[in-house]
Amino acid sequence: MKERGILFNGDMVRAYRAGRKTMTRRPVRFGRHGKNEEHFYRDDLAAATNSVGVAIFSCDCDECRGDNTHQCLIRSPLGAPGDWLYTREAYRFQTPMDQMLEFDELMAATMPEPSRPLVYARFEADGATRGDVEVNAPWGKLRPSIHMPRWLARDRFPITGVRVERVQRISLYDVQAEGLEVAGYVAGFEIESEGAAGDAPEDFVDGARDDFRELWDSIYAKQGAGWEANPWVWVYEFPRYGEPAP
Repeated sequence: MKERGILFNGDMVRAYRAGRKTMTRRPVRFGRHGKNEEHFYRDDLAAATNSVGVAIFSCDCDECRGDNTHQCLIRSPLGAPGDWLYTREAYRFQTPMDQMLEFDELMAATMPEPSRPLVYARFEADGATRGDVEVNAPWGKLRPSIHMPRWLARDRFPITGVRVERVQRISLYDVQAEGLEVAGYVAGFEIESEGAAGDAPEDFVDGARDDFRELWDSIYAKQGAGWEANPWVWVYEFPRYGEPAP
């Protein structure tokens, strides 16, 4: 079992901690197999590979052509079912901590959990704090989620499922699992299962998918992996906030 960090923006953090988010999507990175090559996912091998976090694609890049397999194996960057994730989110230290940041981070990271010093920190997503807050000390500069150290993370959860699909294949049920409040489109309509999503009104489905498209593009369009490009994505599932690990 391994534990890796996963970047969550403020909306993701709030949705997860509200108990709405149990799924997240991240673009598949083909690396040396060439981002401009056409890749076809081997659905026939999906069951065997997803359990260990590896996806197999038919590929015609130079490497795969050279060994006559015409297949490339792409490993999930965040792990497989049974591995754990910890959320990395935007945060601030109080000014005294900002001034001693390098020393304190090094010290805390090398000490056993019970012995670590109390850290004056605030999570930007909801303003929650940890450690003993010095009331008269101002908060320091905003620190992006990518810089959050493991020892400061407040949420950890296991991966319960991994699969690969095109981003535009997202179902209405999955839009809800991504944390969007889709029940607001039609009063009293609630999606309790993948099958129940098929009973949703067409306008409901279109509105929910449009909201997810806007959310996706706000993060990935500038990376060339926007909705219209319809990239392959990793789909990670995990327990609802507060639920015990399976």
